[in-house]
Amino acid sequence: MWQRRLTCLLFRQMKLFETKPSLKNVYILTYHHVCDEWLPTAARVTTRQFEKHIRTLLGEDVLFLSEMDLLNPERVPEKRKKVMLTFDDGFACLYRHAFPILQMYKIPALVFIVTGYVGQFSAWDVNFFSRKPTHLNWSEILEMQRYGISFGSHTQTHKNLRAVDSSQVLSELKLSKSILENKLGQSVQSLSYPFGRHSESIHKQAAELGYHLGFTLAPGNQFRNPLSIPRLGVYLFDVPFFFRLKTSPSRLRRLEYLKLKITNFCATGTIVTKKILR
Repeated sequence: MWQRRLTCLLFRQMKLFETKPSLKNVYILTYHHVCDEWLPTAARVTTRQFEKHIRTLLGEDVLFLSEMDLLNPERVPEKRKKVMLTFDDGFACLYRHAFPILQMYKIPALVFIVTGYVGQFSAWDVNFFSRKPTHLNWSEILEMQRYGISFGSHTQTHKNLRAVDSSQVLSELKLSKSILENKLGQSVQSLSYPFGRHSESIHKQAAELGYHLGFTLAPGNQFRNPLSIPRLGVYLFDVPFFFRLKTSPSRLRRLEYLKLKITNFCATGTIVTKKILR
């Protein structure tokens, strides 16, 4: 009897992680702040930089993907270069600076919201005594949604999910999803892991709650597990040469990926600093 139950359990777990067809040569870019004000972080670009990035990509004749394209990869042509724009944290500067550019060039994007901070000053980040940035409010989010911008969860309070127990992970993922779905009036299927920290157990909980896509900060341009999708961070120090490498087939792209891995490692400084200040 117990053997049959164990076999059924294993079968369910295999079905849970059954992957959709992978997408190759998909370059998913990750932005945080798009602003012209000074902030004590490299996880930002200026408005001028952002528009230059868009113009660069348009000049390469890329196909801009939406969230729905990743959810239905069979409808995406294989041969064209494909780029997707994502924004972590949902800062208010996106509405002021990035959104008008996305509208102008008719480009889709996916924004990940920290639901516990909607319309409020950021308290989870380290600001080193500078002015705290604000997050998008619901009015701005709904206006962007009407244009066609998609929204996903960046959890409820931006906790490092690998540093809390499973009940807290469940609460962070479930509450955020519920709030977004109630406000947006549609299913929320995408999740971005705070600080890029994730694990197989977190994937499992996310899948059980109805998340179909999970985004990391690990660099890469193809995936098989839809709950562990690699992305390419874009930062203030990304001069045109390095930005082009992010979506280039050149072997030098490995240099850019190494730079991103180092940058992601340095992001642990935020986690450590918060612990010290606490």
